[in-house]
Amino acid sequence: MASTDPSVMAWLADEVPGTTERLPSHMQSRWVDASVLPSKALDPAEVEVAIKEETSLFQRLFGEPPRVAVPPTFVWTEDVEQAWPERVWNLW
Repeated sequence: MASTDPSVMAWLADEVPGTTERLPSHMQSRWVDASVLPSKALDPAEVEVAIKEETSLFQRLFGEPPRVAVPPTFVWTEDVEQAWPERVWNLW
């Protein structure tokens, strides 16, 4: 919500709920750096921090840990695929 990117601001203000596929490419997935092409994998330590943030927020909001994760645009890396189940398994 605090983005200053004009395309993100327009997406947030759109009357129709925004689909992630309409965001700029570099905003469509948290799990890769797509600000340049070809996209690059994120550092595994960054992935771990992001997953901890997301699983903790989910648990606070819904009272239980997530059971599955599917990135909105199905973009992830081997590091992400491995880290998610490890983190979620530890929460259960």
